[in-house]
Amino acid sequence: MKGWRSMGFLYGVALVAAAFVLVSLVPVPPHDFWWYLRLGQDILREGTIPTADAYSWTRYGAPVAYHSWLSAVGLYALYRTGGLPLVVAVNALSVAALFGGAYWLAWRASGRYRLAAVAASLGLLMSSNNWAVRPQSFAFPLFALTLALAWPTTGREAPRRVWLLPAIVALWVNVHGSFVLAPLIVGAVWAGLLVERLVSSGRFALRHGEQETTLGRLRRPANGQGNAVTLARLGGVLALMLLAALVNPRGPGALAYVVRLLTDPPSQAFIVEWQPPRPTTPQGALFFASLVVLMAALAWAPRRPRPPHLFLLALFAGMGLVSTRYVVWYAAALPLLVSALFSMAGQGGREEAFQPTLHVATLAVLVALPLLLNPWTKARLPLPEKVSVVVTPDTPVAAAAWLRQHPQGGPLFNEMGYGSYLIWAVPEVPVFIDTRVELYPLAQWNDYAAISGGRYDYEALLARWGVGRVMADKVRQPALVAALRQNPRWQVVYEDERTVIAEVEP
Repeated sequence: MKGWRSMGFLYGVALVAAAFVLVSLVPVPPHDFWWYLRLGQDILREGTIPTADAYSWTRYGAPVAYHSWLSAVGLYALYRTGGLPLVVAVNALSVAALFGGAYWLAWRASGRYRLAAVAASLGLLMSSNNWAVRPQSFAFPLFALTLALAWPTTGREAPRRVWLLPAIVALWVNVHGSFVLAPLIVGAVWAGLLVERLVSSGRFALRHGEQETTLGRLRRPANGQGNAVTLARLGGVLALMLLAALVNPRGPGALAYVVRLLTDPPSQAFIVEWQPPRPTTPQGALFFASLVVLMAALAWAPRRPRPPHLFLLALFAGMGLVSTRYVVWYAAALPLLVSALFSMAGQGGREEAFQPTLHVATLAVLVALPLLLNPWTKARLPLPEKVSVVVTPDTPVAAAAWLRQHPQGGPLFNEMGYGSYLIWAVPEVPVFIDTRVELYPLAQWNDYAAISGGRYDYEALLARWGVGRVMADKVRQPALVAALRQNPRWQVVYEDERTVIAEVEP
């Protein structure tokens, strides 16, 4: 029973409601979101995608590639329509759709709703450092759709709806650089099915006397797994997906952008989320724990993993080990990877007795939960301040307002996260640096780190850049703040609980 009266449906609603509420509680940080908002505004106003930087004074006019231009337009359209609450709500819906979809696919594939719910809930918590509003949010539903279309091909002949995948790529490539995941997923499935077909045909059945190797014991599945039709259809789809990736303003440059971003030295050196996950963080601990459990399950699970599943596991686990940023994709695929090992599909199973009153009452509570606690209502509820606010405390709202009133002054040196918010809130004051990490050369990032750390030569570096005003964060740049206070040549002209603005004497 997989209709609305089933316990599996109830678990799914609970997961989606919990995901929406939890993500709704996350305030918007001053990182990628704000400069994307400005970019979306500029694209709609000017009718073209900028190709040169206009937001910083250090790289003004330098070539720049805004690959996620469609997401920028979408974010600005949402903001203009309903402000930050609508933006946060759509982001929460996107995360809920990703993990709700992962649960539904795993439940449908395995018949185990409890196991699917546990795996999806674990994935949701594991990815909590990827809940922030950013263009990646628009990629979450596209990833879920790709899995929904590609996964069934691991178990039977590829359905005709896989031909929708190229259209998904054509949209995804204009939304976010993670579009490369779509052909990687289909490619992993295709390669796994090819290996399975070659093995089951006996070509790799290596024998030792009367004993065959593990590969040799595999036989061609009776339901058509890995057959020629599926391989041909998936191969054609994969070719069209690669062509669809060219449907963007930069053509082949989209792939070049992804490669450059993944190998960008400043991003790898200075941005924590591009570095491998650490078991000392809650998310990292969950990730590594899930890998250990999954590896153990491979040994004693009732079903042997098949090549397509192993290829997908290697793809997502490998990505998660490389970068914290990729853990979210592993987390969303985790329920399906688990379902491949513990599937009860086709085995019947005991259905729990349907209790109409209790079932409907539970559904009503679950549906009411996100209606009561959401981005529009959370500020009115008795919640801790750190989750009831719409923006994080490190968003320099008051300091930016002061800058708007005092735009005169020398070139500004600013904290990196501040730069994103200033691009939106104070466009008349260009920034020194911001979270468009790949735009700025490594030498500039090294100077930024030295100045932020209050190194012995920080003042000489500021002078070399011609900086006349510093906007520093007390939490992230305490040494710089202390150095400026002790330097008689610098005068603090603005200060609040988080931010200090100082100007050098002429």
